[in-house]
Amino acid sequence: MIKIAITVKFGLYRKIDHISISLHVNCVYRLCTTIIVFQKGDVVLSVNGQSLVGLTHGQAVALLKATAELAGVTLSLLDGPETSQGSANFVPSWLFWQKLPRSLHVSKSVVLHRAPGASLGFSIVGGADPQRGTEPIHVLFVVQSSPAAADGKLRCGDRLLAVDGHSLEQVRHASAVALLKQAGQRVHLQVVSWLGTEL
Repeated sequence: MIKIAITVKFGLYRKIDHISISLHVNCVYRLCTTIIVFQKGDVVLSVNGQSLVGLTHGQAVALLKATAELAGVTLSLLDGPETSQGSANFVPSWLFWQKLPRSLHVSKSVVLHRAPGASLGFSIVGGADPQRGTEPIHVLFVVQSSPAAADGKLRCGDRLLAVDGHSLEQVRHASAVALLKQAGQRVHLQVVSWLGTEL
């Protein structure tokens, strides 16, 4: 992580709502005699000490625009795990989000309703394994016309953190499947979701 004080005019935003990464920048600024380069995909964590983590795109833009008349702006940055070249907007891959520090994974609640004995309508991958080690549990696919599809909030690539308050950390795949099957008609999921990216 680096912290720099610069005079800046922001011109490139990438819309990412309700997740920890609020914008991506690709700019070159001059600080005294030093050229500072921001890569596409770099993560802006805070502006003048105010955190952008968990803000919507609109909130992050408003916070940045409020600095327009200031002589200097202090940004706290994290090198992004990916970047891209050229003039096109940076589009993060699914792995981009996985490589970010866990503290930047902002979770949301998803509540699904199903008929007695019916499936929730999605499959999962991952889990603790003695040979392969522990992998986070993710949604592999969502079945059409299922409770998960009808709700619309659960997507391929989402990371499952908990089922009805039971953590899925360090849980075997079979145990996670059992938790989902044994849950009732109203199932509360804690999920980390990333806009526009799927497995």
